[in-house]
Amino acid sequence: PWYLPAPEEQAALLESAGFGVRFLETAARPVPLTAGGGGVPGWWRTTGAPALAAYPPELLGALLDEAAALTGDVPFADGVRLRFVAEAIG
Repeated sequence: PWYLPAPEEQAALLESAGFGVRFLETAARPVPLTAGGGGVPGWWRTTGAPALAAYPPELLGALLDEAAALTGDVPFADGVRLRFVAEAIG
């Protein structure tokens, strides 16, 4: 459900649409998975809702429990932000 282009792919997409890329970088963006936010299951409910919609509701709890068991008590998920500045050419 997500599209996460590599920096060079994003630059090529912008350039093919008539933009000049002045700046493009990736930056680490750790996502907190604190207990107050629901941990890994909470992250899936918030961020992964479109993907979870494909699962039958009666199986969703077991799926999220399994995701939590597989990841353990991790405090953060690895996130990456793609930042860029592009200008229209012409």
